[in-house]
Amino acid sequence: MELKFAGIHISVALEPATAARLYGSPVFRYLVRPGLGVLSKIGKKPTAPAPPPAGAAAAVPDFQDEEAAAIWEKIAHVGWYHTIELGHGIVTPGFIDNRPTVTHFGLPADLTGKRCLDIGTYDGFWAFEMERRGAAEVIAIDVDSRLDHDLPRPARQLLLDDPELLKKIEGGIAEGGLQLPGEGFRCAKEILGSKVIRKPLSVYDLSPEEVGTFDVVLISQLLLRLRDPQTVIENMFSVCRDIAIIAEPYDPGLEMLNRPVSEFVGTERVGAWWGHSIKSMRKMMEVAGFDPVEEVDRYPVANRVGSFHKVILRGRVPSGAATI
Repeated sequence: MELKFAGIHISVALEPATAARLYGSPVFRYLVRPGLGVLSKIGKKPTAPAPPPAGAAAAVPDFQDEEAAAIWEKIAHVGWYHTIELGHGIVTPGFIDNRPTVTHFGLPADLTGKRCLDIGTYDGFWAFEMERRGAAEVIAIDVDSRLDHDLPRPARQLLLDDPELLKKIEGGIAEGGLQLPGEGFRCAKEILGSKVIRKPLSVYDLSPEEVGTFDVVLISQLLLRLRDPQTVIENMFSVCRDIAIIAEPYDPGLEMLNRPVSEFVGTERVGAWWGHSIKSMRKMMEVAGFDPVEEVDRYPVANRVGSFHKVILRGRVPSGAATI
């Protein structure tokens, strides 16, 4: 079976009967086909100014510098999601470049002595950024298995019933230029000499018993991918002792309804369960216990898939409030 999208060629060796079963399976319907539909739109004019190609600085490293050459050799095999500066002029060729948007997030400039949590860390951009601002300790959580993603039950069951099929799919993706879980994080941590700790943990299992409590908790572009975002925000409150930052796409169409509305989109958008309005996300934070909840910023974003609108919300734990 061969798939081509976004410049990535994935080839997976499957028996004809297995390939036919995959094309008609929930995995293909819920995961692969929606992704191809979105990725086929690459190149269309976005509503926001298109950013420069992510990781462009990494394309021409200065190999006259032995350290730069050594870093490039370590990162060249990784399919990077985040654009991260690694020193000596080397920048990872990431799919997402958060550097121009850091100022939108409202992170305290000085995190000296603070304990911070990055939820859904992927390659660790935000975890390393909080460490760079002086955080005493940064914990970064993410999942290590595709089965830990919030999949529809039919898709999950298919993978559970056929472990070999799961191995072939994940193997094909890895060979196609995307990375295995945590690979980019581990690579960047080593090069940066970082002390950030990556802990495999589902957001649904996030609790003080698992990770303790934090002065700053950050989650970015994950709520729309979760079947139950309210539970996750309540879990965030349970481990937060001061500030929680939620950076999330929002639906301008839902904003026009002028009430807290979330739209169930299921598999209509790749990897998404919901489209949220800003009022809806604010309400979820308030219900979880954050008070006050303020809008820090909103702005258009464009990447290689398309464009969307993003909002930054910041909630505080009331003084003396007991977490749940």
